[in-house]
Amino acid sequence: MRTRALIIFGLLAAIVALPLTLRRKTATVSSGKADDQLVVLTPHNESIRAEFGDAFASWWKQKTGRTVHVDWRTPGGTSEIRMVLDAGFKAAEETKRDGLGIDLFFGGGVPDFSGQAKKGRLAPLRVFESHPEWFGENGVIPQTFTGEQYFPDDHVWIGT
Repeated sequence: MRTRALIIFGLLAAIVALPLTLRRKTATVSSGKADDQLVVLTPHNESIRAEFGDAFASWWKQKTGRTVHVDWRTPGGTSEIRMVLDAGFKAAEETKRDGLGIDLFFGGGVPDFSGQAKKGRLAPLRVFESHPEWFGENGVIPQTFTGEQYFPDDHVWIGT
């Protein structure tokens, strides 16, 4: 009886320990320990956030030598994100603050970004000047593909 209990206990311990020992290392750093922080508003699920966050953190470390914490904010779908942005910008206007403290809106489509641009909430992206070879007919990011728009003429957003 005692041997059976030890075997069961050993198996349970292995089940608990196995995920901890096999988990993958990530480039993600906690907010208090990171050199930089990127605040991202998104409707995307955890697997997409983890993959993009880890890849960006690795790229950032390689490019700058600094660590970054990607602070994902997920209030819901794009409709909820629009409401969060509307309320946040209204509050910022009333309190005379610049912006919302959000660096990136990752998700949504042309209507979402066009709506924010019409409200004057998006700034021209410098990447179009620093890497013009990435964009347009000869670049890796076409302006349109299969009827979908990936960036507007005023260069205030880029689709993914």
